[in-house]
Amino acid sequence: MPDKYIKPALSLEESVEWLRKHNVQIEDREKLQVERFLKAETTFRLMSCVKSMPEKAITFSDLKKIYFFDRQLRNVFLEAFEIAEVQLRNSVVNVLVTEPGAGAFVYEDVTIFDPRFHSEHGRWLAELKEKVERRSQEGFVSYYKERYKADFPRLPLWATVELMSFGELVEFCYNLSRLSKVKIAHNYCMDGPTLFNWLSNYVDVRNACAHHRILYGRTLNRRHKPLSVGWGEVLDDKLGVVLVSLFKFLSTGCGIKDRNNEFLIHWRKRTKKLLDKNRAITGLLSGYGLPKEFSPQT
Repeated sequence: MPDKYIKPALSLEESVEWLRKHNVQIEDREKLQVERFLKAETTFRLMSCVKSMPEKAITFSDLKKIYFFDRQLRNVFLEAFEIAEVQLRNSVVNVLVTEPGAGAFVYEDVTIFDPRFHSEHGRWLAELKEKVERRSQEGFVSYYKERYKADFPRLPLWATVELMSFGELVEFCYNLSRLSKVKIAHNYCMDGPTLFNWLSNYVDVRNACAHHRILYGRTLNRRHKPLSVGWGEVLDDKLGVVLVSLFKFLSTGCGIKDRNNEFLIHWRKRTKKLLDKNRAITGLLSGYGLPKEFSPQT
């Protein structure tokens, strides 16, 4: 195999022929329409869908439907990840600041972290302070800077976590002591290793959605751990299993098992409606590792 990329860029006409060679049925009368679509959406993005399709042929109309379904699914994921991230921030703060002797700046105490992180703690604190300084003009940061000049750029934990990205928040939690991680996991009725396996996949999928990457056919960087039972017919290395686990994660967040909260009801119904509307499309759910009959829990 060549060790350098030598393929030329494809023209719109060549892209249409590439799709045809890969089992996409395109009538001659559709060519102009397909070329217009490729000009707007780029061939590369569509190719990632095609390469994950089953071997049997698919019409260009169905391929387009998968492409637009993927966009809607990304929005469904992002809506859920917003709630998951806020829940996790709240859980972390509640666990750490309620410890005996803990205060607003508990994260400055190296002993709350895993011993393996102790040598990195000083560097991490310095980078955190730099981040606060860079964002000192933002609303609540600006308030703390003006109101508590003597402490700035130190911020209380509940303000600090608001400046962390989802990935930084998960990494912060992962570096905590084993006992703290167990307490956080307990809020979700889970064990620590499973919780952080899920959170790591959530970060990856959230970033993929935020950068508008195609989810169809995407393989997770790590297999999604099940709880007490397996995932059944749902594949543990595709995006569908993340969707399934989010129902569990959101319904038990912060230790409150509330399967009837307003957001979860709305989100479940929206997801079910999206799936039901599109499940007949050739190869749709299999591209996410879901059985054709899959439906969100009610």
